[in-house]
Amino acid sequence: MPKTIEYESDTSNESDNDIWEDDWPEEDQVEEDELRVHIRQKRRKLDVPVLKAHTAAHKKKCSILKLVLVNIQKLIQLRRTNFKGGAQGLQSYCAQAIKSYLCLVVNGNQNSIPASETAAESLGFARTWGGQQLNKWAMNPQKLKDFTNQKLLPAEAAKYCQEICNKEMPQGLKK
Repeated sequence: MPKTIEYESDTSNESDNDIWEDDWPEEDQVEEDELRVHIRQKRRKLDVPVLKAHTAAHKKKCSILKLVLVNIQKLIQLRRTNFKGGAQGLQSYCAQAIKSYLCLVVNGNQNSIPASETAAESLGFARTWGGQQLNKWAMNPQKLKDFTNQKLLPAEAAKYCQEICNKEMPQGLKK
């Protein structure tokens, strides 16, 4: 004869149903909880809208660039400005490249990167010159300057020469 399996749920008492129904939340409360889960939180309200802040930052940047352009034009035109290497030296060409970049950005309404590439090319520099940094191999440039101008004492100069050959030059070549 097969054995019947009885579960507790099959044998129900009135008292069990009352307890279970009391624990169940009411219908209104269930809908409210579901709404809380499904409603997306609002974004916080900013004091200044993003577009207005972006426009204000752009105007501020443009005004700064205009001021810098005026200053660099004055610097280049002054007769008392002495560039290293003279008017045809590297420092003069760098100042002119900066001026042409600023003219392209301020007056020509070009973006920064294409303007810097165009300005560098117009003065004979490589297209990527603006973003490149010069790697100096001298760890102490002032001491190197004194060494090349023969301002160091002979013993100190010999010691520095050994330091240059053994440490600074190989370290600079690693970069």
